Amino acid sequence: MRANQLAHYFKSTYNIKADDLIALCVDRTEAMLIAMLAVLKSGAAYVPLEPNYPLERIHYILNDTNTKVNITNERHMQKMVSACEDENLAIEVFDIDNSKTNIKSFEKLITNPESITRSNHLAYIFYTSGTTGRPKGVMVEHAGVVNT
Repeated sequence: MRANQLAHYFKSTYNIKADDLIALCVDRTEAMLIAMLAVLKSGAAYVPLEPNYPLERIHYILNDTNTKVNITNERHMQKMVSACEDENLAIEVFDIDNSKTNIKSFEKLITNPESITRSNHLAYIFYTSGTTGRPKGVMVEHAGVVNT
């Protein structure tokens, strides 16, 4: 239910289309699962960011992916806001822990949003350490996830 509400909110607020990217810097709690499902249900793909990543790595990934929004927990809010401001990135930071007030008008939207994704659209992108010292993004489509 909450994932559906957030998905509706993301689609409406950020005009999400298939293959748009949303960064996730969320602690490994139920909030992470809700955020991942909401991103996928909205039609976007998620880019996981480990909260313990150095700020330089977060800057690089956010800049490289050009995400529309960065979902985080309250305890990582300052770090994520700083990461976006320092690089002058136009990325809104969304606090999933305090999101109930943001999505108030979407409370009644508990059904699945209309699907806009196909098997060839991105599901997620994860970054490896890279042999050059710069992280490299690995794009995974929905078809690849189903095959696994």
